Amino acid sequence: SGAGGFPELYLHVDGRNDAALHLYQSLGYDPLPRWDVPEWKEQALGLVPNRYHRKVITLDPDYVPYQDPVEQEMEEEAAVAGRRQLGFAVPSP
Repeated sequence: SGAGGFPELYLHVDGRNDAALHLYQSLGYDPLPRWDVPEWKEQALGLVPNRYHRKVITLDPDYVPYQDPVEQEMEEEAAVAGRRQLGFAVPSP
């Protein structure tokens, strides 16, 4: 496990702060755009656009980070669509 026994660190950054967004990505934090509040809601409620990030800090080689089931399904659909754009179906790996 990582710091304090936690396998992952999460943080959020003002989405308008390009320097901070770049810094955290350069430090190994993965952006989590699926967690963004919709722009219409930010505008309606006067919210600051936040971008959430995650960094896996565990040394356990068997650790698998949590993946949102909806996000996973979207990635799978995009992969299938990408294979179809070739003009023929490519078998999944």
